[in-house]
Amino acid sequence: MTELSLPRRILIDEDAGSALGTLLEYYNINSILLVTDKVIANKDFFKEILSLIDREDLKIRIFSNVNPEPSISDVIEVYQDYRDSYDAIIAVGGGSVIDFSKSLSILIKKGGEFDLRGVAPFQSLGIEFTKPLLIAIPTTCGTGSDASYGIVLTDTLDNILVKLALGNYELVPHITILDAKLALELPINLKIGTALDALSHAVESLVAIDSNEFTRPYSEHTIRYIFKYLPRIVDNPQDLESLKKIMYAATMAGIAFTNAGLGLAHAIAHQLGAGLHIHHGTIVGMTLPYVVKFNYRSPTAREMYEGIRKIITLIDDIKLGNNFYEDIIDLYDRIGFPNSLVKLSREYHISSDAINKYADMALHDPEIVYNPVPPRYEDIRMIIKALVEGDINIIT
Repeated sequence: MTELSLPRRILIDEDAGSALGTLLEYYNINSILLVTDKVIANKDFFKEILSLIDREDLKIRIFSNVNPEPSISDVIEVYQDYRDSYDAIIAVGGGSVIDFSKSLSILIKKGGEFDLRGVAPFQSLGIEFTKPLLIAIPTTCGTGSDASYGIVLTDTLDNILVKLALGNYELVPHITILDAKLALELPINLKIGTALDALSHAVESLVAIDSNEFTRPYSEHTIRYIFKYLPRIVDNPQDLESLKKIMYAATMAGIAFTNAGLGLAHAIAHQLGAGLHIHHGTIVGMTLPYVVKFNYRSPTAREMYEGIRKIITLIDDIKLGNNFYEDIIDLYDRIGFPNSLVKLSREYHISSDAINKYADMALHDPEIVYNPVPPRYEDIRMIIKALVEGDINIIT
């Protein structure tokens, strides 16, 4: 059986504050927990959102200290201070803020004794139709967390910092509000990094083993938008129309991977990102072309890759190369994005022992089960070595 899970409402091209104010009245919401981070809390648009939703009978609590890589212990600590009954939790921020809000909502609904490590896709949490409602207002253009069932939290296992990829269909936000103006002030490196996160979501969900007729259009449309509009944003970071397209793409990719799965690029990136302290969108985007080449071993994946290349060239008149992984690297060259860890920084020239460690950890990442080609430990080690050195020819 194939089942699709999407937000109840996706509001597009809306002024975030005005739209939120209308929704709070429509759903008769009288108490909210507003979750964000320190940077967003000091932005003028955040203060404007607060002013637009302010009314005498609305109880507002604000937590504005979400860490960039939130941990399970962070969520538990905040729950102790903010456990209360709310009509809605409103997440204003990037993927970390939205994932943190999903995690906090679980504890608020189920109690602090619940172990977040046990969150899994096919086990009922029993919280889908209970308050607080989750409303997501993304301020970046890539994570897709506003439309996805996933949460990524850091944890310490055997004194090693790891990223846990968790998820459940009951965690898809009830409402998503897309206002591209909120992402205008993002530094260009974060605009690129978050957009490549969306590209990775789309490319992996396109060929994932649960990919289907309903998810593939979301994946394909996202890939096309990233190839077309990301170079425009790099040329003009204040190009609002192109930024809108990238933000739409991020949400579409979130829908796609929630219902189709991801794959090996994310399994590897979770480990390298946590261990080397690299922004998730940056490391997963960097890993992507190497995994695409590896997946060319699958005739079905190859057909999907070649199909999306035809869509890109026919619709957008973009000249592509010999295969899809080279097309991705060409896109990176156009936007000035490094395609290897060594190009990112010489300090990431990691040892063979470290490569072995990361390969073993990636082999046990849950995202790996969706990859179209089941990888062996030796395959993952080969991909990480190629990624470190920037030599895609290592992959055979």
